Amino acid sequence: MKRFLVALLVIVPLSGAAGREQKKFYIQGITLSTGAVWSRYSELPRVATIPEIRGVLGNNTGAVAGVALEAHLSDHIMIDSGLQYVRKGTAVNWYYFDEPGGKWVYNLDMLSFPVTYRFKPLSRSSPYILAGYELSFIDHHHQTDFTGALGPVKTDLAEQTKDIDLGFIAGVGAELVFKKWTPFVEFRYHIGLLNISKGTGPLESYPTIRTRALVLLAGIRFRLKRDAL
Repeated sequence: MKRFLVALLVIVPLSGAAGREQKKFYIQGITLSTGAVWSRYSELPRVATIPEIRGVLGNNTGAVAGVALEAHLSDHIMIDSGLQYVRKGTAVNWYYFDEPGGKWVYNLDMLSFPVTYRFKPLSRSSPYILAGYELSFIDHHHQTDFTGALGPVKTDLAEQTKDIDLGFIAGVGAELVFKKWTPFVEFRYHIGLLNISKGTGPLESYPTIRTRALVLLAGIRFRLKRDAL
């Protein structure tokens, strides 16, 4: 069922576009990309504390790398569909009054299948806006506690975390088109729609986890020989 859902969300946009614009649709290139991720969860864990102690959500810094196929819909609209390995997560910074008291860091490793549409005002080198969605399989989730005196304590949260996340993507970018290859840079904002916490075991105090991430992505699109459909 999971594999069918992946195929449905990733392949259908390509096949549907081909059906609508048979003369214009073709696979234009292959994209290789990498970048940095600044992410946090949508809310704090529900931990009972005394008034002097408070928690503040902070960003967790991760990385992303991926490969995608680029399809041509028109001179101003492209679609990218591929595979990314991305680390998201969050940090919870603890304070005693205004003094730092350590932090909890959550690392969330995901295998993501993003599908994004790019809208370009110019047909060649151009800034652009993008929008789409991503379906992600959660590979690993763990918490590292930096509040204790004996050093960091790591807890595996895989069994308490759901397997799938689904989210929206929106962003802006710019590309410089050459004959065979096209370097580009993008800023993307990812909004996770699903609660990925089971609310059990170590995550009993974190019953609601939805991901939020700002992604800086850079890469190169390699142009293939045109094969119109």
